[in-house]
Amino acid sequence: MKGSRVLYISYDGMTDPLGQSQVIPYLKGLAKAGYAITIVSAEKSDRFSAEEEPVRSELKASGIDWHPVSFSNRIPGFSAWMNYRRLKAACALLFRQSPFNIIHARSDIPAIIGLQLKQKFTAKLIFDMRGFWADERVDGGSWNLSNPVYHFTYRYFQRKEDELLKKSDAVVTLTHKAKEYLLQQSNLNLSSDKIHVIPCCVDMDLFSPINIIESQRTELRLKLGIGENELVLSYSGSLGTWYMTEEMLCFFKQLLEKRSEAKFLIITRDDARKVTEPAKRLGIPSGNIIVVSAMRNEMPLLLSLSRLAIFFIRSSFSKIASSPTKMGEVLAMGIPVICNAGVGDVKEIIQRSKTGVCLSGFTEEELKQAAVESLEMLNMPQEEIRKAAEDFFSLETGTENYIRIYSHLN
Repeated sequence: MKGSRVLYISYDGMTDPLGQSQVIPYLKGLAKAGYAITIVSAEKSDRFSAEEEPVRSELKASGIDWHPVSFSNRIPGFSAWMNYRRLKAACALLFRQSPFNIIHARSDIPAIIGLQLKQKFTAKLIFDMRGFWADERVDGGSWNLSNPVYHFTYRYFQRKEDELLKKSDAVVTLTHKAKEYLLQQSNLNLSSDKIHVIPCCVDMDLFSPINIIESQRTELRLKLGIGENELVLSYSGSLGTWYMTEEMLCFFKQLLEKRSEAKFLIITRDDARKVTEPAKRLGIPSGNIIVVSAMRNEMPLLLSLSRLAIFFIRSSFSKIASSPTKMGEVLAMGIPVICNAGVGDVKEIIQRSKTGVCLSGFTEEELKQAAVESLEMLNMPQEEIRKAAEDFFSLETGTENYIRIYSHLN
């Protein structure tokens, strides 16, 4: 029912890159559809100081109410507990002031709070999983299960996740592979109708080659030292942990064997040394590596400099539930992508859309072959690649799917 009051709880901040790309665009669409949206989010102090004003203005213009709380990670364990307490206190206060019809919880910790509120105030709960949270911490090395504390924590969140899956009114996953896995778990006894697949979507209006002003593109190319006819491979996002920087550099080295003028443009807020140091070890000339930092609204112009894009993500069990945000963004810009299998629905999307090269391994021979195949993708029309982004990652389609879930819960 349009007009329903929705409380959206997020452990990610609205001033975080993910908040700006994967939360706010959906919620603006839901607000436009007539839902009264209130956000409670945990905000990191540095990003909050830098971006509070524009984010608050954007949300206010869309009629969205925002209640940020402070996020801390100074003391492992204790800081997470305090983040949870602050989120819970803010949500409980808002519920006491005026109850909500729907609680939309992004990931496990917000969903634990949401379940408590659902049971106390009789609201509907959407568990928006965003991945297999506890397993990601184990697979990513954050929780070493040989440590009794982390072993206990992991088991606790596994039980909580099962409870959330059973007691929520709707479940959202990012991938079809995650949905298939959940339906196979006999102890959960979940129905297919309860689980909805909505991948990380892309704003097709923002990430569009049509909006690129050629004079700005030329100016940026000159500023970064990129020649008119030089081939540019791009990567955008964080470095390290899940993202395989050295393997991506090894691919670029193979690309240089074919196109010696090629440049690798890395768009990241991380320390540039995470790229430059391994590149030096691999013998890649420093002049072929460009590392820049960018705000979200600067991303389309930067990506437009590239003819190819890449991301290699470490495969693991938990990654079957992952949907890389960067995939939809580069495809929306009409850029073929070089990626790897074992991550969510990535392989299936590439096979169906034929918009890139998907590797099964990272041997020298496989990287060499991928470099050859990627160069063959250069003549693929932008419109065809962009059509694939629209088919699989359209923000409009994602928002419509959320509206259907909301309507069903009412």
